[in-house]
Amino acid sequence: MIKNHRRALQIVVLAFVFTALAYAQAPAPTPTSNMGDLLEVLRAKGVLSQQEYDALKQRVVTVVPPAKAQEVPAAAQKIEAPFVRMMDSGVGLHVGEVDLKFSGELNAFFVHDRPANSVNGAVGGLASSGQVPNSSIRNGLLPSNFSINVSTRQKGLDIGATFGFYPGLNSLAPITSAGAPATVNFAVGQPTGFGVSGIDFRQQFVTVGNKHIGTFKLGRDIGFFAQEAILNDMTILAVGTPNGNAAPGSVSLGRIGVGYTYTDFIPQISYMTPSMGGFQAGFGVFTPMDASIGSPKLSGHGQPMYQAKLTYAVPTKGPVKATLFVNGITQSLQANLGEALARIPDRQSVRAAGFDGGVKLTAGPANLFAYGYNGRGIGQEGLFFFATDSTGHPREFRGGYIQGTYTLAKKTTLGFSWGLSHVGLTPNDDIPSLVRTNASEVGQIRYALTKWVTPIAEYTHTRSTAHDSSHVWTDDSVALGAIVFF
Repeated sequence: MIKNHRRALQIVVLAFVFTALAYAQAPAPTPTSNMGDLLEVLRAKGVLSQQEYDALKQRVVTVVPPAKAQEVPAAAQKIEAPFVRMMDSGVGLHVGEVDLKFSGELNAFFVHDRPANSVNGAVGGLASSGQVPNSSIRNGLLPSNFSINVSTRQKGLDIGATFGFYPGLNSLAPITSAGAPATVNFAVGQPTGFGVSGIDFRQQFVTVGNKHIGTFKLGRDIGFFAQEAILNDMTILAVGTPNGNAAPGSVSLGRIGVGYTYTDFIPQISYMTPSMGGFQAGFGVFTPMDASIGSPKLSGHGQPMYQAKLTYAVPTKGPVKATLFVNGITQSLQANLGEALARIPDRQSVRAAGFDGGVKLTAGPANLFAYGYNGRGIGQEGLFFFATDSTGHPREFRGGYIQGTYTLAKKTTLGFSWGLSHVGLTPNDDIPSLVRTNASEVGQIRYALTKWVTPIAEYTHTRSTAHDSSHVWTDDSVALGAIVFF
């Protein structure tokens, strides 16, 4: 009886051992070397005979392969980076052959502005008026921004699409006209209860090209004329001339109208060549704009606006780098049916034209930027603002600015700039109090707290002088805040 029970136990143990051996042939979470120890214990207790032990021991050695690293599936081997990853700037992810990138910027500044004791100001002057100091929390020259960029490469071409949303912090004033829905004026704020801010959807464009054929752009984006002026302006990170700080709109002016005319974001079909020995050229056709503020309305658009650019990266050695640039703009300002100039035979259209240029020098932590522009009918502050007098004769415009910055220990940047914009009277001009010059001096200090966060302090003195010299506005403003890029 005991012998039968012992035999039954042997059968159970053998079944267990063979099951364990079968399991050992598959990947196992525990080392198979422990199987030999188990066989030794079973033989010592008499459960296994020497013959059975030798047979099973041989099987363990034969069928159990040495442990080896787990193989990575072929599909997994093709993954070269995490699915969601940080890009050069912003946050993005790679999906197949497409890169999807999200980037953005937010800024907010406390701005205190003190106008001079004057209520008489120049027409078109940008210094603040009034006798009461004012304070606000507002955006600087940039509104906030959230951009989406989709890019890929197909048949040797780099293809990209960009959508840029630009919301402002402050509530904006709606403008209504008879029989028309309300629109939003991004320059005029409305600091009242139940106010709402606006979103400026200023970027919507596609680019197609490569380093051999250049790049074509279709959609709405920044223009060529005065592009370098605003992109190199240090006040683009801060406030500059606040203009309307008591009821701020979406943005301040920076140096717009106080050193350059705003380039603007304009629907376009444009082309940029590849770099050729340091030279790069561009040309584009753009949606034409009306002549409106400060001049008779000219809204006939039989021709597009044309803009062109040329840049040259000067070959240098060491830490010194230099870039030269020149841009041009021209557009026919045409009287439409029913507009005042349509009744003046020799003034039914005016050709506006201008050019700008400058140099950017970099020597280690020091940067110098010099810029100038000149033109007829191109406008003060915005394109074609104050473009002509009441009889359609184009006004002369010129100006520029110079700016220097220096960075200490790669963290703290000190900057100073001075600039002005000049508007000329025509022989028949009927606005004697028209602004002659808008000028400003700006001092700035900023600190790179992190890769994303930059606190900034800035002081700006702005002065606007009329042609009759009896109308002068000045104001002094201080801005404290920060800008965050991601």
